[in-house]
Parts: sequence; structure tokens; C-alpha cells
Amino acid sequence: MRVTFYDSGYGMLGVQYNMACLMKAGHEVDLFFDLSMSQDHLAQDFTMTGVFSLNSEQVVEGILSTNPDMVCFSTPTYSYKVHVGLMRLLRKAAPKLVICVGGVHPTLLPKVMLRHPEIDFVVVGEGENAFPKLVTDIEKFGVKAVKAMPVEAHPGCWNMLDGAIVDRGFSPTVKDLDLIPYPEKRLHFRSNPALQPIYATMSSRGCVFTCTFCNSASLNTQYREEGNSKFYRMRTVDNVIEELKWARETYNPKFIQFFDDIFGVKRSWLVEFHEKYKAEIGIPFEIQTNPKIHTMESMELLADCGCVHLEFGFQSANADIRREMLSRKETNE
Repeated sequence: MRVTFYDSGYGMLGVQYNMACLMKAGHEVDLFFDLSMSQDHLAQDFTMTGVFSLNSEQVVEGILSTNPDMVCFSTPTYSYKVHVGLMRLLRKAAPKLVICVGGVHPTLLPKVMLRHPEIDFVVVGEGENAFPKLVTDIEKFGVKAVKAMPVEAHPGCWNMLDGAIVDRGFSPTVKDLDLIPYPEKRLHFRSNPALQPIYATMSSRGCVFTCTFCNSASLNTQYREEGNSKFYRMRTVDNVIEELKWARETYNPKFIQFFDDIFGVKRSWLVEFHEKYKAEIGIPFEIQTNPKIHTMESMELLADCGCVHLEFGFQSANADIRREMLSRKETNE
């Protein structure tokens, strides 16, 4: 089956991982990478944004020029209205096209997404296991037959059937992250070569904290309710290092971005990472993390092996607000 993903900005890792999984399953994958300034939420109010942006009709024309059987969107909340508008135009222009949506916003609000008749399937949760099977079965049996299949046939892949929502729960988590193919970036770099000097990846998924403002805490809760007790998972250091060796040979990046929600939770993992990254990779990198899990020792380890940028949030200087409203337990000290 020929599947085209829509993406914008700097490229989403979720899109890249799912493209890699579909390719591994034998499907043709293409990408429409929308480089419009209007898709950068930091540039939407600039005076010249419209001049350097495609309109919706041009985007749809570009997507359809890839001759897709299915078009997929990974939809964050800030892109919800834009994506739904594109889906409507796609459905009007190509009534037989299969339209699928996933990502954080659809995962937390699948019923809201299915109010839009343009959408055939909503993938709830991680797609690496569920999505390739869905695409394979659509190619084999057809959309109508797949929508009518029992709930257990496609966990996490919601759809409408005879006016009712078919609730298929959450897709199964990938228990062993080492088994996921490396993110597929060639199509993004083909569209925008300026992105190639920076290689983005993840060494873990989920988070050990329960901050009220973060989608990770909501996903953690929902997966636990679905019977998945372990949402926070880490790749082995060796698997991360092997990916970065491959990336260095393939793309020659000058900088590495780790997009983990929280990097370096386990001291033993971080000690091993420090040793192997310094010896075998040595490329400057940045991380996202939480100050509660780090010590002076861990900061020195990170700095010594090449970490030049560390991000974490101070949501409020008021400790009471952090504790009572945000579920952030650290003190100001």
C-alpha cells in the first residue's frame, strides 16, 4: 500500500518512526513536508509569513501528487484545526482516499477526532505495533472490512461503524524499544537538507513524574488503566550507540538532539552512556530532563561526554503552586 505522511516544521520523530515501521512491513512510504512559515507556531504572526507559506489547496495538491492510497497525520493540539481542514479538502478531492490520524491529541481525544467524517481511523497510543498491521489488513481486505472487524483485531485503531464509535482501546506499547527501527529521516532531509546537520532521536519513552500539565502523565495513567504497567521504558546504551554510529555514517550530523521527556533517569545507564558515547560518538548533544533526578556527579558525566545544552522547566517560582497545582514536588532550594 502506498502511504503518504504529512509533516511540517522540523519533522516529527513519531512520523519518522512510523514511516520506518511501515517500510519494514513492505509498504511504500512518501512524505509531504510542509515547509510553510505558517506551520511554525513561533512564526505565525510575522508580517511576511503568508508570503512564505503554501495555502491549503496547494498543500492538498502536493499531497495528492504523491499518488497515495492512504494519507496520515500526526496531530498535536496546536495543529488540530489546520490538519482537519486539510483532511476535509483531501476527502473532497479524493473520496476513496484512506485518512488516518495519530499523535498526542488524537490519543487523548479519539472521540472528538471521530466526529470528523473525513477521518477513517484514529490510532490511539504508540503506533509502531498497531499501525503496520492496520495498513496491511486494509490493503488485503479493504477499508470497510477492516472497520467491521472485531475490536481485538486492531487494538488502538478506532473507527466509526454504522454511526457508532468502535472503541478499540489503546494500542500495545513497544515493550523492548531496541526492536524499533531507526527513525526514517531521508525523506525529510531530501525536502529540507538544512535539517541534516542535526540528528534527533530518543533513548527512552515516557516519564517517571506526574506533572499535571504534561501529556506524558496523562498517557501514563491511561496506559496503566489499560493494563500496561510500564509506560516508562529505556533503550539499552548499546542500541543507542549503534544508532548514532549508523547516523554518523549515513548523515554525518554535527549535533545530536535527544527528545526524551526525561533523559538519564538511571545512574547505572548514565554511567555506561558516558563511557561509550565519549569513546565512540563524541558529537555535541542536548537533552531534556528534570533537576530532581540529577546530582553534581551526573552533571559532570553529561558535560564530560559532550552535553552542551540541557533543558528543564521552572513552571513557577512559588513552591506551593508547583506542589499543589502542578505536582512538582521540588523545593526552591
